[in-house]
Amino acid sequence: MINYLYNEALDYYDIRVYGHSTVNEIITYTNNFIKKIKSANIRINADFSKSRINLSLEDLNCLREKIKVYNQDIDIRASIIQQDPMLTAYTILFLENCIKSKICIHLFSTHEAAIKWLLINSGKININSEAI
Repeated sequence: MINYLYNEALDYYDIRVYGHSTVNEIITYTNNFIKKIKSANIRINADFSKSRINLSLEDLNCLREKIKVYNQDIDIRASIIQQDPMLTAYTILFLENCIKSKICIHLFSTHEAAIKWLLINSGKININSEAI
C-alpha cells in the first residue's frame, strides 16, 4: 500500500510505502502522483522502511527510463528512507544514473535525517535546527 500526505507548513510530500509492493505498482503510483502535482519544484520524502519490494536489474532499467520523462518537466529533491540491504544496493545503482538529471535523491536510514536534508535548502529549516 502506498499513501502520501502533503506537509503544507514545510512544503513537502511525505510518501509511505507499506507491505509488499511491486515495481509496477510504484511506477503507476509515481506517474499518477506526478500528474497531480502542479509545481515545477517538488520535495518528496519517500519512506520504504516498512515495505518489501522485489526488485531486479530489469526493474531498475524500467525505472531509469521513467526518470528520463520526469527530468524534462520537474525539478525533484527526494529523500528515501529504507532499511533493506538489497534495496540499498539497487538504490545506489539507480542514483548513479540520476547524477546529471534535474532530480536530486539521497538515501537515509532515519526519518529525521531525511527531512533535515530535504528542507536544508528550502528556507524552512537551517542547518543548526533541532526541531523538524
